Amino acid sequence: MASGDCWSDSRTLTGKLSAEARGCCGSNRAVRSGCTVVLLVGTAEGFPMATIVIVHGAGTGGWLWQRVRRLLQAAGHEMYTPTHTGVGERAHLAGQGIGLTTHIQDIAAVLAYEELSDVMLVGHSYGGMVISGVAGEAPERVAQLIYLDAFVPADGQAMFDFMPPAMRAAWEQQAQTIGDGWKVPPLAHQTAGRVDADGLSEAEIQQLLRRRLPQSLKTYTEPVRITNPAMARLPRTFIYCTDKPAGDPFGHIAAGIRGSANWRYHEMPTGHFPMLTMPHRLAGLLNVLAAPVPAPAG
Repeated sequence: MASGDCWSDSRTLTGKLSAEARGCCGSNRAVRSGCTVVLLVGTAEGFPMATIVIVHGAGTGGWLWQRVRRLLQAAGHEMYTPTHTGVGERAHLAGQGIGLTTHIQDIAAVLAYEELSDVMLVGHSYGGMVISGVAGEAPERVAQLIYLDAFVPADGQAMFDFMPPAMRAAWEQQAQTIGDGWKVPPLAHQTAGRVDADGLSEAEIQQLLRRRLPQSLKTYTEPVRITNPAMARLPRTFIYCTDKPAGDPFGHIAAGIRGSANWRYHEMPTGHFPMLTMPHRLAGLLNVLAAPVPAPAG
């Protein structure tokens, strides 16, 4: 498949979906997208089963990934969708001192206590900051990094470094005026973008995203530390979601990565939450990407 293509059925697994997967998708085909995505239960040549850890974006939690998680589990992958301290089912642990380092430690602890290795680490949005830090701390446990419409920091960068000054100032003001001096509310949801036949409706997506919670300002201002040179040798992929309003910050990141010999690059024609709008297509793409890949050249 050529770099930059939307994922298609060129490497589709064939076989029958489990009853659980059929319940998630409604059928064996993502009919509206024009892509056939059939996830085989069990091992198939060229498609080894993987250990996949998905790291969610700001203010959400592992709960947002239920559909994709079930599809990939039905395909035989070992799935983990942990939730960061202070949000989702761990909202009772929220506090001013929670920073990016806390969330990196959350995920690193999952890898350590579950004794995981050869992990395909997937980070969505803010989760890109987290998986970069985790890979920097424990590269020996990570097989590859997948940045799904996500921030890709260098050592010493914070998420605020990717944002225009006016937005940074607005978030800091919100924290002071309506966030008790430290909480930043979630960004308002604009549009879901294109939705596949198995995706949720705009109303259903709005309802789910209302469950997002404020996150500590420190998670956005604290820089990530990536000092282990082994992290630079990990294979990495960027998936850019293209159907979004102008000014999308991930577009600038995608432009810098597209065509790089050190990255695999893919696009999905939807908005920022493909796990809701195109769950079957996203699961199919992650299933393909789970195959072992060589380390980047430099």
